[in-house]
Amino acid sequence: MTSTFRSVLKKIGQVILTAGGIAGEVMGFPFLANILGATKAGGMVELGLSDLSKVASIVSQVEIGFQAIAPGDTTGSAKLKAATPMVKQVVLAWAQSNLPGHSALKSDPVTFDNHVAAFTSSFVDILNDFGD
Repeated sequence: MTSTFRSVLKKIGQVILTAGGIAGEVMGFPFLANILGATKAGGMVELGLSDLSKVASIVSQVEIGFQAIAPGDTTGSAKLKAATPMVKQVVLAWAQSNLPGHSALKSDPVTFDNHVAAFTSSFVDILNDFGD
């Protein structure tokens, strides 16, 4: 009886995941479809890791660049100012590919730039949480 019940729950879960994923694709949110499982389950994880890797690469490149040109500069504000425009391009590219029809900015460009700077700063803080 228990295995039959689990089998029914599994089937119900699969239907919900598939229907939710299809609805997400129809509404124009492919990232939502990936989360809900209508397409390959690993697709969303791979996409997310790819985008995070791009941001991490930008942050690392800026850090290395500053060590080469200004080894005594330990402040993060200049590095943040250098990294933010590149991270902005990653965010905009993500929006274009994952929010079709919804990727236009609702905020003014200055506010968006501030949000990207805050994201970049927080991402650096997260990276600094790891390591020795």
